[in-house]
Amino acid sequence: LDPQARHLMWERLQMLLQQGKSILLTTHFMDEAERLCSRLLVLDHGRKIAEGRPRELIAQHLEPEVVEVYGPGALALAEAPAHEGLRALAARVEVSGETVFFYVPDAQPLLQALAPMHPLRTL
Repeated sequence: LDPQARHLMWERLQMLLQQGKSILLTTHFMDEAERLCSRLLVLDHGRKIAEGRPRELIAQHLEPEVVEVYGPGALALAEAPAHEGLRALAARVEVSGETVFFYVPDAQPLLQALAPMHPLRTL
């Protein structure tokens, strides 16, 4: 869904919840699950890997900040031995397409280390 339709759908689901209805929601978006669900069941390849309240699961399984890095040379950050120090700042590092995701407890040290690395871009 486009962002506008997604928010409209959220409003409709919220109305149903306020009426006391139960909803079984399937989503890959944690922000959506957190907004609409009081309890979550996380599946991986059809097997339950976690269950609980959204805030509890986020605190237990996700780092509070994610730094997205893209641009020429970004993929080398995830693999090259020269960038091992950067990777050590993150709890985990993932690559999707041409973007590297650093999951960190605090983004500032990583952003400071990345700042001189032009033309990399961060979000």
